[in-house]
Amino acid sequence: MKCAFLVMVVLAASLVGAARTRGGTPLVLEGLRAGGTGLGPLAAMLVVVLVLTGFTEVLLPREAIVRWLGESSGLRGGWRGSLSRISLAARRAFGFTRRCIESSSA
Repeated sequence: MKCAFLVMVVLAASLVGAARTRGGTPLVLEGLRAGGTGLGPLAAMLVVVLVLTGFTEVLLPREAIVRWLGESSGLRGGWRGSLSRISLAARRAFGFTRRCIESSSA
């Protein structure tokens, strides 16, 4: 995850540099404003997804998940697994944030 984040930071810095070279500070600010317009709806959606995945992890017993998604669950287990990967991917993507916050406060 750290590598992907580093690549995104390098790409963003490169784009900021290209914008500054082409149009100066006004173009950089315009790019930041354009990128920030989608931040509100995206942040709200991320909060809801993180709350759902957190409560799912806490409330569902691990044995039930193994029974529903294990090898003996057949084709239905495969479909359930595909659907659950959506929420698990979000959890993995943002799990590093929680670990960073916890380690910095310790």
